[in-house]
Parts: sequence; structure tokens; C-alpha cells
Amino acid sequence: MVSELNQRADSLAKGIDVDQARHNDLGSEMDRAEEAQPPAADVECIFQVYSAIAQLATARQVTDEATLRSLRKGASQALEAARVSAEIGANQALIVSSATRAWMAHAVPAEASTWRVAMNGFADNVETAGPNFELSDLPGAVSAAAMAIADHSTPTAEALRIFSGALAEVNSDEFSLGANWNAAIARLKDGATDEVFLTVVEGIGSLLERREVDHSTI
Repeated sequence: MVSELNQRADSLAKGIDVDQARHNDLGSEMDRAEEAQPPAADVECIFQVYSAIAQLATARQVTDEATLRSLRKGASQALEAARVSAEIGANQALIVSSATRAWMAHAVPAEASTWRVAMNGFADNVETAGPNFELSDLPGAVSAAAMAIADHSTPTAEALRIFSGALAEVNSDEFSLGANWNAAIARLKDGATDEVFLTVVEGIGSLLERREVDHSTI
């Protein structure tokens, strides 16, 4: 199942327009998925995370063309991978790992190696949780990504290490995941600038914040 979803993520990352793919295997599966039951609440929440990231990526104003392409194309392909994975019945861990890997092909070229290693570390950690993956597992996955790029010295690596370290420091049962996450974002903004990474964590943070308002807890 993991391999199958990763193959779909690779296809999406290569620029396949899923809405035009009605005659290939992926299109056929999507057609069948339209008749399936809606995703469970936890799966829908994961999809909403990628929707929030994509919305923020679209709104982000940047002047660097490579960064802009990574934001727009990467976020849209990650969202599409999450949507397709949810529609064919994948659990939340596989949705996250598939979407994560779909973005890798659209990393800023200078950051491509770091992005690939970090996102593979993140996705591998998520996959170990399987159907039991929850949003509360995100800090552990972030830590795994930071460990994977320990020997990298790119802006993305610096941003990831700052955020992971800040998240570990502020992580407390006394506060909600959303509060801890957004406190780590505040430290990230003070210590490093990486528009793509910042967009991803801010998108997640906005979703966590909305859920806390709606449900009082995560």
C-alpha cells in the first residue's frame, strides 16, 4: 500500500493533471472514489492541513522565481496527492507521506537535496505510525526530519533545526499542540528565513489553531 501511494505521489509530482487523467489507472480510481463514502474525520483533518498549506502558498508574496514555483507547484501537488490518497481509502499516515513526497520534486533547486532527505525522514517516521497516526505525532516526525539533515548546511536545514529545537523546548502538556506549534513558529521567524518551510509550518499552525477554536482541544 505504501509503495502504491508513493508511486501515485511520484506521478503527481511529475506534473500529471489528475483532472485530465480519466483514462489512465489513476483517473479510473478517482472515478470510483467519487462513489465512495466520505473520509473519516481524522483523515479529513489531514486533508484540511494540506488545504491550509496550499491556500497560504497561493497567497504568499515572494520575488524569487524558484521559491515561487516551489510554493505554488509543490503545495498544489501535495494537496492533490493528499486528496487522491484520501479518496482511495488510505489511512492518515499514508496520506501524509504521499503528500510529503509529492512536493519533493518541486523543491527549490539549491535546497533539493536537503528537502528530499528531510521529507523522506519525515514521511518514514509518519509511516511507522500507520493507521494510528494523529496530529499529536507531528513533533516526532519533525524531529526525525531534523535528525535526517543533521549534516546539511542549507537555509532549509537551518530553518528545520531551529523549528524542531524550538518545538522540543516549548512542547508541554500544559499547553495545546497548536499553542506549542505556533510558539515554535515565532522562534523560527526570529532565527531563520526560508519561505517554503515557513509556509508549510504556518499552514499547519493555522489549521491547528482553527481546530482548537472549534473543538477546544486537539
